[in-house]
Amino acid sequence: MDDFKENNGTQPVDEPDNTPDSPENTNPPEDIQANEDPGIAITEPDTVEGESEPEEELCILCGEKPVDKSHSQSSDLCSDCRNMFMRTPLRFKGFFAVIALVALSVAGILMLYPNIGTLTTVTDFYMDIEQGNYSDALSKISQTDISTIGWKTAGMIGEFCYDIDLPDDLTYLTEQFFYDNDTAEKPLTWSDKVGKSNLNAPWNKELKAKYDYVTKLDKIADEQSAIFTEYYNKLYYGEITEKDIPYDELIKKYEDKLAAAKTNEDKGMINYYMLALSSVCKKDVETQLKYCEEIVKYLPNCRWIYLDNIITLSIRAGKYDEAKGYIETLSKSNPDNANYAKRYNALLLRYEGKYDEALTTLEKIIGDIANNGMYEAYYDALICELLAGDYEAAYGYAKDCFEQQNYLTVESINLYAILSKKLDEKGYDDAVAFLKQYDMKLSPTAEKCINGEITIEQLFKDGEVVFE
Repeated sequence: MDDFKENNGTQPVDEPDNTPDSPENTNPPEDIQANEDPGIAITEPDTVEGESEPEEELCILCGEKPVDKSHSQSSDLCSDCRNMFMRTPLRFKGFFAVIALVALSVAGILMLYPNIGTLTTVTDFYMDIEQGNYSDALSKISQTDISTIGWKTAGMIGEFCYDIDLPDDLTYLTEQFFYDNDTAEKPLTWSDKVGKSNLNAPWNKELKAKYDYVTKLDKIADEQSAIFTEYYNKLYYGEITEKDIPYDELIKKYEDKLAAAKTNEDKGMINYYMLALSSVCKKDVETQLKYCEEIVKYLPNCRWIYLDNIITLSIRAGKYDEAKGYIETLSKSNPDNANYAKRYNALLLRYEGKYDEALTTLEKIIGDIANNGMYEAYYDALICELLAGDYEAAYGYAKDCFEQQNYLTVESINLYAILSKKLDEKGYDDAVAFLKQYDMKLSPTAEKCINGEITIEQLFKDGEVVFE
C-alpha cells in the first residue's frame, strides 16, 4: 500500500520485490531453536482451557485504569477520564443556552459530512476484502482522509496489512493511531493521548505483537546491511562494478556473525544479506538458493522477505515442483497476486522449454498491462523469443522496452542494441546515446556479440542474460 507512505526499503536481489508471507510449513526443523517469532504465535488468539475471568478492560484514553461501567455498559472510559469530559466550568442560562446548543448542533452537522464519507469508504473496504479485491480495498482507504478512520479501524487495517505481507503499512498505521508508553522518550501527557489508543491495551495485543515483530526485524536489517551498504551504494551509482566488491571478505564477516547469532530472526536476516551479497556479485544460482532456503527455515512467516527470490531461484535451479508450491502460496496469500503468479508460471514454462505456452501467458499479461502494470512481462517475452530463435519478434519486444520505456534496464538496452545491429534495424545509436547520458557504455559482452565473437545463445548463464 505505497499510497500511505513512500517505501524507503531496498531490495538488492535481482527479482522484483513484491513479496508475500511464508509458505504453509510454519514448523522449523527440530534442530532450530524455539522461534520466538510473534509472526507465528500471533496468528491465532491465545486461549486457556478453563479460563473463567476475562482480561480487565482498560480505559481507551489513558490505557491505565479500568473502564467504569457504572454509567453505561458500553462505556470505554475510566471514571477519571469520564469526569474530565463531564466537567464544564461555564454556566449558561435561558437564551444563551439555546444559542450554544444551536451552535453545537451546526458544528456537529458540519463534522458529520466527512465522517459519512469515511464510513462509506470503510464499508466498501470490508466488502472488497470479502470479495478478495485487496488492492481495491487498500486503495480506497488510502484515498480517504486517513485521520478520520479512527484507531479501531486503523488497527484492523494494520493487522490485515501484515497478513497480506505489507509490513511497512502496518508500521505506518500503528505509529499514526497508537501510542506506546513503553517506548516513549518521556511520559505522555493526557492531551498527547487524545485521539490515539494505547498500544499496550489488552484489546490491541495482536496488533502490538505484529508491530513489535516488524520493527524488530527492521532493526536487525539495519545492523546487518551495514557490512556491505557502502559497496552496494557505489555499485548502484556506477562508481564500481561487482568485481570490485571483496566478496570473500564480506561473506566471511557474515559467516562469523551467523555463528554467533542466537535468535532465528538474526539468523534469518543474516542469510538474507548473504543472499543479497551473492546476488549482487552474480554468484551461481546454487549458492544463492542455499541462502534463500535458510531464510525460509528461520523466518517461515515472513513471506515478504523471501518469496519472490525463492520462486525464481528454485526455477533457475531446476527445482520445478518446489517452485510450483511457492507459486501456489503466493496466490493464496493474496488474490491480487494472480498476475505475479501468472508471470512466474510463464518463467517456469520457459525454463521447461515450453516457449509457446510461456508466450501465450505473457501476452495475456501484456494485454491487460493498463490494469496490472506488470511491464516486466515485455522483457520476459523478449527473452522467450530469443530462446525460441525468433529474433524479429524479440526485437519488437526490445523496441517496446526501450522506445516506450516499458522496461528499461541495462540488460534490455544492451539487447536492443544487439538486435538492432543483427537485424540492420535502427536503435543501436539511440541505445548508445541513452547510456552515455548516465556516463555508461555498451557492455563489452554486447560488443562481442555484435562483432560475432560470441553468439546470442552464449549471452545466457543459468537461463538468464548476463552482461559485464
